Amino acid sequence: MSTALASTIAHDGLKWHARWGVHKFDVADFSTLRGRRGGLDAVARPEFASIIAAGIKPYEVIEDEGNLLLNNGINRLLNLLIGTGSIAAYATSGAGQMRIGAGDGSTAVTAADTDLSAVAGSTHRWFNKSDASNPTVSAQTLTCVSTFASADGNFAWNEWGVDGGGSTSGNTVGTNSSTTSALLNRKVPGSSLGTKASGASWAFTITITIS
Repeated sequence: MSTALASTIAHDGLKWHARWGVHKFDVADFSTLRGRRGGLDAVARPEFASIIAAGIKPYEVIEDEGNLLLNNGINRLLNLLIGTGSIAAYATSGAGQMRIGAGDGSTAVTAADTDLSAVAGSTHRWFNKSDASNPTVSAQTLTCVSTFASADGNFAWNEWGVDGGGSTSGNTVGTNSSTTSALLNRKVPGSSLGTKASGASWAFTITITIS
């Protein structure tokens, strides 16, 4: 007679939690950076950390949470997990540098998405490389900040997503208005984040916690 042993099947649930925000600055306020230590007066495109360190206050802050992790993004993460040589990491520099893309499209998000829904062209979409020393990982949380300068991403921000197509020489490998690698995630907020125009610098921050 055989005896069946009772067993407990452990099920590991995975939680992907994204929080994000946009800090909006008037570049006219950047004149206060002049004369400060560290050579900030010579910075043509001040990044979020420098702006905050200089005491510049945003004229508006929008914060929310949620996004959809996309199929291609999941596959890229799994390939990185097993060390597939042809897959570039979402890096702080180089050909795989993490970028945040904004667009004026508003098509609903699906897991099969491979790009933003905005039509082609820099007046409708813009992928901006991460700020210096971004992204970072600590306590199971990835943080990435990307500062869009006065001339970058000037249109209605109706959607956003993260990819890994930056470069050390500029915002892109290819063009800064197209995704050049698997889009990791995508979000269409319930309402527009506003319309960016020349004379404004917007810093987009995202944190992703896996638990």
